[in-house]
Amino acid sequence: MLYFFEEFNVYVEIAGFKGVSFERADVYLKDNRKVELQKVWVQFFNSALIATCDHLYFAVLNALYAFKNNVNFSKNLAVETLLYASSQHQIQRAIQLIGLNADVSEVAVVVIGESAEQVKDVLNDLAVCLQAELCDDVLCLTPKKVALIKQVFSITPLMVEVAARGHSDDLVLVDLVIEKVALLAASV
Repeated sequence: MLYFFEEFNVYVEIAGFKGVSFERADVYLKDNRKVELQKVWVQFFNSALIATCDHLYFAVLNALYAFKNNVNFSKNLAVETLLYASSQHQIQRAIQLIGLNADVSEVAVVVIGESAEQVKDVLNDLAVCLQAELCDDVLCLTPKKVALIKQVFSITPLMVEVAARGHSDDLVLVDLVIEKVALLAASV
């Protein structure tokens, strides 16, 4: 899904891929570091730990605000987005928690750029390079995914109960993950 963050004058694409090889993703990132020089940033995530597009939307938003306010943890917008999405200060810990590894074949990706065309071109290039199927379904919640997200983000049944206020558990989970993303900014 393509978003425009007017205040920052950037476009953000959040998408999912099925059938991704870790080796291809790693090669893509190494071969395309120059894309960053063109003001396009790409970040991969283990989609099993992403609580819908909203999770990544707010991670990007917080990363953009961090750079705007000079309170960023990293020097790279893609890495800053990873830090916020994982609600971690340390890059290595963030990668271990929600980054890619050899066991991951369903991937969420964020592409940030200055124009919609640039972002779409990079997403299309990704699909070709990864030889993977574009599939936003990997961003949806499933019972297995919900259990894993609760475990990794330390979301307790009591937290869900307190936050529920008549909403479904899935919506509450997304809200609680977004709250953890926002709390990283508060810890600066």
